[in-house]
Amino acid sequence: MKISRGRLEPCNDNFGGIKSIFLFSYSPTVSDQLTGRYGVSLISYPSTRVYKYEVVNASFTENRGEQLGEWSQSLSATLPIQSVSDAVELEKLIGIEIGVIILNRDGRYRLMGAFNGCNVSQYSTESGGGGSDLNGYTISIEASERYKSPEVLNFDASGFIDSDIIFLANNFEARVLSDSGIFEAKQCLIETLQEINTL
Repeated sequence: MKISRGRLEPCNDNFGGIKSIFLFSYSPTVSDQLTGRYGVSLISYPSTRVYKYEVVNASFTENRGEQLGEWSQSLSATLPIQSVSDAVELEKLIGIEIGVIILNRDGRYRLMGAFNGCNVSQYSTESGGGGSDLNGYTISIEASERYKSPEVLNFDASGFIDSDIIFLANNFEARVLSDSGIFEAKQCLIETLQEINTL
């Protein structure tokens, strides 16, 4: 393989940081159904429902090992505010293989553990003593892959299904069917669009 291009300094439009992550149940049977370019881009993934987690103080790193085809991927994140339902869901992650999609603040999506899945390596609950101390959860997720994590080129058309959108759509349908009114349909549509930040 030969070097084919260089790199100039790009425009200063970099928005750093992770906005949220999407978690889903990983299945090893899907690895041969992915389309895209290994370690670069992901075009399609088998239809999979994903669950959004808004996080703070999150970071993602991946490093190539000494051997060819050896990439270690590591994600750490904080989930503020404790709740019983969150605790139940987080407990489910222990000891199972999951998939992770990372959404950066610049709008780019990246798939972690594309071929081998990920595992939760650390999970803790914190209740600080001061008013500004953390009251929430910290979680660390690890993966070991042959290739670098690919960028999901078009999340909406990739095969991943955002469960939040499904909930909003079902709620919209239920409200419209409940009174069959045009006003209700319009009002519900406005509220739904506001919830997904398109208005």
